[in-house]
Amino acid sequence: MTSSLEADIAFFSKVGGARQTIHPAGFAVRTATRKTARGRDRDLLFIAIILHPRSPATAERPAQSATSTLETRAIELVDIAAKTYFGVPGSVTSALRETARVINLDLVQWNLRVGHQGINAQGSMALAILRNADLYLAHTGSVTSAVVRPSEIERFPPEPRDTRPLGIGQTIDPYLATCALSAGDYLVLGSEVWADAVFAAFNDLTLELAADRLAERAGPDVSGLAARFVPAGALQPVPESKTPSAMDRLRASLASLPGARAPTVSDAKAPTPSSPPAPLPLKAAPPRPSRRPTPPPMDDGERIAPSPSVPSDVDEKIVPPRPAPAKGWGDAPRGGDDRSVSLDLPPKIETFTRSPSPVAPPARRRPPRLGDIGDVEKSISAPAIPRRPTKGSARDKPKGPSPLVALQESLQKSFESLGQSIGRGLNGLLRRVLPEGALGERDLRLPTSLMAAIAIGLPIVVALLVAAIYIQRGRDQQYAEFFAQAQMEVSLARTAPDALSARPHWEAAIDWLDKADAVRPGAVEVGSLHSEAQAFVDSIDLTTRLNFKPLVPGGFGRGVNLTNLVVSGPAVYALDPASGRVFRALRNESGEYALDEGFKCGSGPVGSHVVGAIVDMAWVTGPSPAGSDALMAMDGGGTLVFCAPDGSAPLATQLTPPDTGWKSPRAIALYGEGLYVLDPQANEIWLFNRPGGQFSQGPSHYFTSVSYDLGQAIDFTIANGDIFILYADGRVMTCNRTADGSQTNCNENAVFTDGRQGHASGNRLDDLKNPLAILYDPPPEPSLYLADSSAGSLYQVSLKLVLQRQFRHAGQFDSPIAAIGVGTRKELFVASGDNVYVGARP
Repeated sequence: MTSSLEADIAFFSKVGGARQTIHPAGFAVRTATRKTARGRDRDLLFIAIILHPRSPATAERPAQSATSTLETRAIELVDIAAKTYFGVPGSVTSALRETARVINLDLVQWNLRVGHQGINAQGSMALAILRNADLYLAHTGSVTSAVVRPSEIERFPPEPRDTRPLGIGQTIDPYLATCALSAGDYLVLGSEVWADAVFAAFNDLTLELAADRLAERAGPDVSGLAARFVPAGALQPVPESKTPSAMDRLRASLASLPGARAPTVSDAKAPTPSSPPAPLPLKAAPPRPSRRPTPPPMDDGERIAPSPSVPSDVDEKIVPPRPAPAKGWGDAPRGGDDRSVSLDLPPKIETFTRSPSPVAPPARRRPPRLGDIGDVEKSISAPAIPRRPTKGSARDKPKGPSPLVALQESLQKSFESLGQSIGRGLNGLLRRVLPEGALGERDLRLPTSLMAAIAIGLPIVVALLVAAIYIQRGRDQQYAEFFAQAQMEVSLARTAPDALSARPHWEAAIDWLDKADAVRPGAVEVGSLHSEAQAFVDSIDLTTRLNFKPLVPGGFGRGVNLTNLVVSGPAVYALDPASGRVFRALRNESGEYALDEGFKCGSGPVGSHVVGAIVDMAWVTGPSPAGSDALMAMDGGGTLVFCAPDGSAPLATQLTPPDTGWKSPRAIALYGEGLYVLDPQANEIWLFNRPGGQFSQGPSHYFTSVSYDLGQAIDFTIANGDIFILYADGRVMTCNRTADGSQTNCNENAVFTDGRQGHASGNRLDDLKNPLAILYDPPPEPSLYLADSSAGSLYQVSLKLVLQRQFRHAGQFDSPIAAIGVGTRKELFVASGDNVYVGARP
């Protein structure tokens, strides 16, 4: 493997099947610029950026105009890529990642600027770096990146990878890879996906023939580049103007000094007898790779020949001139290995040879401390002779104050200086604010303790202010990023060809706007865009937004979590299973609701019965154990409790259990003279008749001849004698019986008809994710309601399961909804958390 490589490059382009002689837009090879980050001066950057419009051409914006605009934009992005990579410090991979981020962000912002013109671009990109004999590559989108070797073809990435194109969002995750190269290998970057057969015997071709093959074996439109790697120095370097050497600049600076003459060749080659041999030349920088041209060597007359007797480890330095010493034996330079040159110039170049054996450095003297005045005077009056102090001598003992004392004195002086500065400032301020003569002749003086507190507290206050500013700026930047993402998605949605393709962008815009609103609540621009995006999505989903208001201000009580609802006239009954209590809220003449604290109903002792955990509730009309209309609740053991609306004491009775016993009764419903109880674990709906309002008989099976799997059934309702059973996965089973009750017919997978765009009809609504309940709403508009607990949606469907519309809260519920109800005025009730919410249905 060659230690260093360079590249021979060929570009190719074809439009409409015809070869082009112009350079393809978006493809380039760049070398380091003048201002280059450390470590990038020898890198070679290959760039491939391919842009194409995201929306089809129109009469106002023809395809030719869009192509020209995108080609110009690709050329601009090439310049941005080169400037970013060669200007970013750090590793190669981090620089490639940062370059990809900058290019993507620039294209996103450009899309936002020109989006109103109907131009939106997305693109693919490949960035490759040649450093010595290694190739580093960053790839995103559908551009082809491949290294062709004599024995194999290495594609990047190896397998098709779903990378996010440029210009779609502010975040991008490019594929990064690296590989080793050898002389004769090819790098191919292009807009076509070539088959492996195209690269057969590819390395035996010349660069021009390889480029021709790539263009011929591609489609009618293709652009790209091919690079063949050769050993460094194999290519002819481009001539450059001669760069002055360090010695040239030195001679020019010496000649500019007053009284100096330019050195000649004789000065360097013929020293005087008293002068030592000429010194070694200054060390030159190592040569750069051959792909970067180097200046031609200097003439022989410009060189200073080194002396063969001088070793190679000679340090050179330039020292100021000094007067010439008187000639004589004693004037010879000390140290036989020293070399110098006398050129009659003001400065003098001297060299010093490193000694093979270390010389002991002179003994160090500590700097004088506070109180060592006597020592300082002695050091001035007599030269110090370094000697080894004896053990226990007076030199080992510290003189002057200890370090702690010196620190205390320094802090005290600092506090005094601070106090004086603050005092002068306060004095000036108070003399201007207070009446003349209020301070008298005295100045304001601050105590030392206060000055210490100011000195300690001031940095803390400054740090807190800086932290607050930093956090605020971070929040502002985060808000700007979220809002920019939302704007981009809105722009893409507005220019989408149809509503179905625009919907994902509207939904993404809503998510980004929700994040922006969390950072800066109540921003006008966020609310405006959010309303536009939500209205579009709602129109597709047949959604009507209702302003649900809390039924009781402050809720039903602390720790309450309501799970069941029954609405009867002006009263709303809600169950809290944790306490076993049934609440009642009454509507007054002004239309407002208030809790009825005197209403007592729920679990616990009732007469001779003990009511357990209540599983469901229903409203009984006509005769009942309570005498007339009443609220009926049932526990898991078949105990019924009747609570009259007049506030009288509740009554309880026991249902006759089935022959197999109760398994897991979950829901109840009243229809005609019968009570229906859903028992999923028993795979049955038990039917109890109530002659005279009394449940005195045992149950009968609703399913006569066929047993159905009801293990996942969660709720049911009865409409005109037909039973609708809701399953946990959103399916609905419909059943009906013959007039004599001898035969039961069921459809286990009833079909929903969903006419919304982008939704399909089937045995479930595709956006009903967490089914909760099913409820029948009688005439004048008979329909069924299905509730989704997580989304807070109420789907209204006909008795034939045709979707009519859905209702959602215009705001947000504090907790997932747990129960639904329909009032006599067609208003909708929803139990959520510790309260019930009511919304007027249009």
